[in-house]
Amino acid sequence: SISREDAGGEKGGGGGFLSISRTALGVPGEILTAFLFWFLLTAIIVAYTAEGGVLISQFMKEAARVDVAPAIGSLVFAALFASLATY
Repeated sequence: SISREDAGGEKGGGGGFLSISRTALGVPGEILTAFLFWFLLTAIIVAYTAEGGVLISQFMKEAARVDVAPAIGSLVFAALFASLATY
């Protein structure tokens, strides 16, 4: 069996994106991986929030006959899911 230290990871580290990229590509690769991972997660959050705002806007228009701008729907969507993240 290979220990984590033998596999290139630090003790208690693991096989995450950053430790694997540091082992394979060095510190510049680790920095690039961290930036790209941050960019990917930010893009996913923006896409979900924008589409969630459109869905809430459409729902309010159909269910309550109230016109709500998609930007306001995005704020409501973000507030709802932010409240779930605190529990």
